[in-house]
Amino acid sequence: MGRIGTDFRFLPAATMLSVPGPEATSPTPPRGSYVTFSLLRYGRGTRLWAFGRMGLWPRALAAVPGLRFGRLLGVGRGLAFSLRPDFGRYALLCAWADAGAAQAFLQSGLPAEARARGAQVGTYHLRALQARGSWGAAQPFEAEAAGPPAAGAPIAALTHARLRLRHLPAFWGAARASARHLEQAPGLVFSVGMGETPLTELATFSLWASAEQMKAYAYGGAPHKAAIAQKRAQGWYASELFARFELLGAEGLPVPEGFQAGSQPF
Repeated sequence: MGRIGTDFRFLPAATMLSVPGPEATSPTPPRGSYVTFSLLRYGRGTRLWAFGRMGLWPRALAAVPGLRFGRLLGVGRGLAFSLRPDFGRYALLCAWADAGAAQAFLQSGLPAEARARGAQVGTYHLRALQARGSWGAAQPFEAEAAGPPAAGAPIAALTHARLRLRHLPAFWGAARASARHLEQAPGLVFSVGMGETPLTELATFSLWASAEQMKAYAYGGAPHKAAIAQKRAQGWYASELFARFELLGAEGLPVPEGFQAGSQPF
């Protein structure tokens, strides 16, 4: 089982898992949004170009066929929220009408443009299981009818929050303690902290070997449990979103030992 943090590495091509292709698109309503999470890593010679694209790519995303929700996010150093940006990494979170639209984009859209510049691109393919709250004014993931994954199956978690300015010191103090605890959490496969706006609009994405291990960290670990209590009592967030996902497949990013990609997305 591998982890990706400050020393970010992609898996070699031989270890990449197959994922559903365009032909796997189902005409029946999905049980949960088809979602992709991609991580792009640039070499030193292309980091300035990548930073400049941050202002252009959001407009391009608005015109992508089948894309229901898309965000290009800056990435921090380490495994969770960080005050230090990593200008070599960016994250791309997308919710799709179907698997075919996702595959077409990954093969010829912005990820392909990044690869043409020498970037490494890794992607998780996901199905939304649960989502509550909002991202801005929207709820990007349809998950009301999604069934749970099999017991012991890997699960991904996404959090997003817009912080109230007066609570920034308290939040960042708690975030550092939670990040140190996260590094030792059993079952953690992958984790990254991201941001839309520095300091105030933040997100995390993590993949766990099982839902049980994810819950043990979230509700059993003292630092993270204390942060949740403070957040609720003091009203740190102006808005927040929490979502969970079933892992369908992966390309170039770590997965739990023994995981096998399914042949159908839903």
